[in-house]
Amino acid sequence: MIAPLARFIDWSALQIAYLVAPPRHVPESKWRLAESLELLNGPDFMPDATRPDSSQASDPARIELDGPTHFTFPTPRPCEDQENNIVYGRLFRCARRWRERPVIILLDGAPSAGYHTVLPWIARWLNRAGFNAALLVAPYALHRRPSRPFEKNCLQFAHAMAQNVAEIRALTGWLLGEGCPSVGLLGISFGGWTAGLTACSDARIAGAILGFPRVRMRCDDSVIWRRVRDNAGGFQTGMGSNGYDPVEPDSIHAPCPERKYIVG
Repeated sequence: MIAPLARFIDWSALQIAYLVAPPRHVPESKWRLAESLELLNGPDFMPDATRPDSSQASDPARIELDGPTHFTFPTPRPCEDQENNIVYGRLFRCARRWRERPVIILLDGAPSAGYHTVLPWIARWLNRAGFNAALLVAPYALHRRPSRPFEKNCLQFAHAMAQNVAEIRALTGWLLGEGCPSVGLLGISFGGWTAGLTACSDARIAGAILGFPRVRMRCDDSVIWRRVRDNAGGFQTGMGSNGYDPVEPDSIHAPCPERKYIVG
């Protein structure tokens, strides 16, 4: 009884999503698909965070505090959009000896509706439970979004995903360097997706809670209308059978199998 109802709710949610934000037709020449696949399957997309020659992943963030909670730091993977090269975040510290407490990094969905609303409430609740909490603004979200129009394509998406993971890693390095015993991730929707990518590729993450994450990008199942699947067919074929693997958490071998993951 519950399983069919859950499938119906999931199916309905996908139909509504495609109605609200229908896919736009973009000529294949503007996809920049081959370049994105080269980046996704290359060594620099999500380099090993523990390798000494992997500076983008191993260097801790250069945090600049702005008041009791707000902070900024330069992104470890700068791009041509200057507004997107500064990372914004908030750190909710425990009242006493915060450096002796574990930290949970809260990652918002897309659009970033929770950064100023529900996530601060969750952060304060975690403080009362004995955890520090940190919030991050994802690349191209909120005040990191460029004022000028910018082209969205596969290569821009791949760079943004790599930048997102690198920034979570950089903040993790800073928090551990400050003395916090461990760092975990809690992400919702798009945040759950990036939390999964980071946790599955960085052994320093102690655990992760993934709320409604996207774990696969394929549209093999009949979960959306046939017209939408047909429109996406060329893109699916172009990606190939393994083209998605670097951005699918369920295709990445987790570096620490003994860690705890909760997927909801």
